[in-house]
Amino acid sequence: MAIKIEDPIALLDNLRALPAEVDWVEFKTNNDNATAIGKYVSALANAAILREKSEAYLVWGIEDHTHNVVGTDVSLNAKKEGNEPFLLWLSKMLDPRINLLVETVDYEGENVEILCVTPSYERPVRFQGQAYVRIGPAQQKLSDYPDLERSIWQITSRFSFESSIIQPNATVDDLNGHYDFTKLLELLEITANSLDAKLDRLVGEGLIQRNLQGRIDVLALMAIACAKDLDMFPALSMKGMRLLEFEGTDKDTAREDLAGTRGYAVVFSVLMKRLMSLLSLGEEFIDGIRTSIYEIPEVAIREFVANALVHQDFTRQGERPTFEVYADRVKIINPGVPLIEADRFIDSPSKSRNPEFSNLM
Repeated sequence: MAIKIEDPIALLDNLRALPAEVDWVEFKTNNDNATAIGKYVSALANAAILREKSEAYLVWGIEDHTHNVVGTDVSLNAKKEGNEPFLLWLSKMLDPRINLLVETVDYEGENVEILCVTPSYERPVRFQGQAYVRIGPAQQKLSDYPDLERSIWQITSRFSFESSIIQPNATVDDLNGHYDFTKLLELLEITANSLDAKLDRLVGEGLIQRNLQGRIDVLALMAIACAKDLDMFPALSMKGMRLLEFEGTDKDTAREDLAGTRGYAVVFSVLMKRLMSLLSLGEEFIDGIRTSIYEIPEVAIREFVANALVHQDFTRQGERPTFEVYADRVKIINPGVPLIEADRFIDSPSKSRNPEFSNLM
């Protein structure tokens, strides 16, 4: 998801407070040469990937070494390259396409222009077919630094959907309003007293990250785990679990059709309770204790259900985990194809499409 600038003043305050050697932020005054900007964007995007940052920034109107505010005449929205708007031209020159956001700010009485660059974490970002990287104050060809290029490929290869930002610039009120925050803390056994300590734990769990605007970027993993309504996020729309019970051995007559919208971690136990009730053969006394008897052991169903949830392909739009109960069987369907060939399930090492979600569950 593209970053939003909700509080540009706080953002600029925090950018100016960064050390001068940060390679994913660049300050300029009035240099708006199109080719130079393109090279900077490539280099900044690749630096953000190397530092595993969500975004990089090119800022006009602030001196590079002193971080003093001097103002600028640069206006990227008004700028042209040939007959095209500059930002459209720049977007065409970049591969892969990345999110570019421009914000013009009246900052300490001066005009400041911010270009926010959000890399897609697919592969090194190229401008006019060439990838660049920051080496000291200069932009160099990435191909001249094979170790850095290798590092970028390694980072992008392990970047997953669950690590992407699903809701940028959230507030604590957003966490309480859009997520089952209290239940999540309970499940993770987070008992810290202060709010900051609780948020720090969520950062450590890979659920949120703090941003330079003093707000919270919610990662997809948190929404998957405890969103009150998955459908409010376009990337997770129609991802709620669905449970169907059929009267016979086919789909002619459905007794029950339940479609959920809440995050998986907070409703997993509810799903299991309902699913096992459909598989119950009744109760028996075992060692003097009334015990439910099931057609299929609960531990087996739990494992199948958990695997269906954590190994699904979240990039498949409009598909959801579905659990179908028939008179003679249970059918479990999840989006995506296996990462391992079906005939190698037994002897191949395990692979996880969503390792962080797997660990959380």
